[in-house]
Amino acid sequence: NLEAWKRVAEIAFDSERKLMTTFHEHDNKIISFTKGAPDILLQKCINIDVPALQKKVDEMATKGHRVMGFGFHYWDAVPEKPETAIHEIELNFLGFTSIIDPPREEVAEAVAQCKAAGIVPVMITGDHPLTAKAIAQRIGILSEGKDLVITGQELAALDEGSFLSKVEQIGVYARVSPEQKLQIVKALQQKG
Repeated sequence: NLEAWKRVAEIAFDSERKLMTTFHEHDNKIISFTKGAPDILLQKCINIDVPALQKKVDEMATKGHRVMGFGFHYWDAVPEKPETAIHEIELNFLGFTSIIDPPREEVAEAVAQCKAAGIVPVMITGDHPLTAKAIAQRIGILSEGKDLVITGQELAALDEGSFLSKVEQIGVYARVSPEQKLQIVKALQQKG
C-alpha cells in the first residue's frame, strides 16, 4: 500500500555508489530504505556477519543470478538535503533478492558467429563478477580457465602499461564505471 508508505525524499541511484535510498513516512515515523549492490551495501550495515552474508551473495552470483541487497534506517525527521555520507550509513540489514536475467536465446549463436569470423567478443558490465562470469560462460564469451575476469576496482589499480599488456586476455569486465568503459574501448582500439 503505497499510500501508507508515502515517499518524501530520495537519493537517486548512481553508478559510482551503486545504491539508491528512499525516505518514507509511515506510522508517524521516517524510515529510509537503501537498495543496491550487496558488496557495497554490506559495508554500510551494522551488526552483521559480512563474510557469511558475502558467501550467500557469491553462491547466488555463481549461478548467474543478479543479486540486490536491502537495508533500512529510522530518522527523527525528513532530511532537508539527503546525503550519501550521512544517510547511507549504519544501515540495518534487511536481506537479499536475486533474479535470473537470462541472455536471449540468440546471444550464444551470435557470440559463436563472431568467434568464427575472428571477432573476439568481450563483456563489459556493472554486474557482480561471479554473475558476469557465469553468464559469459553460458553464452560462450569465456572458455573454461582461458579468459580473465577483472573488476573495475582491479582495473583502477593497474597502470596503463599493465592494462595494455593484459587487455587481450580479459574476456569480462565486471563492476565497471562508465568512465572505465571508455578506457577499455580505447585500450582495445590501441591494440587493434
